Amino acid sequence: MIFGNTSSGLGRTSAILEQGLQANVLRRHLIANNIANIDTPGYKRAELSFESQLRRAVDSEVPVKLPTYKTDSRHIDFNKRIDFTKVKPRINVEYDTSYRNDGNNVDIDIESADAAKNTMQYNLMMELFSRNIKLLDMAMR
Repeated sequence: MIFGNTSSGLGRTSAILEQGLQANVLRRHLIANNIANIDTPGYKRAELSFESQLRRAVDSEVPVKLPTYKTDSRHIDFNKRIDFTKVKPRINVEYDTSYRNDGNNVDIDIESADAAKNTMQYNLMMELFSRNIKLLDMAMR
């Protein structure tokens, strides 16, 4: 992690952007691997799950107005805070679908759309990261 202090606004934003960029690079590799194996019999496409987990962790930091009422120590606390720095990307393989008779489930249209979306997200995050660094630079002057 480039910025150690994640409690301040700019450090926290930079940490979240850094995590997003790392997940984005991993997603790019998965998409490239899916496309490379488009003609491999039995190959199952892989995709990355990250943004929803990060959103859940960030949302868990907001204080909840309604506390969990537990009548037993075995009850689960649904207001438990999740540390966003601990959220890691998860690779999911789609074993339950097949688009072709050879068992392969890679669709070039889906992969192309995912690649375009991934590129746009990467460019946006890099722009935000650059702006954040400029703000830090201005604050330090």
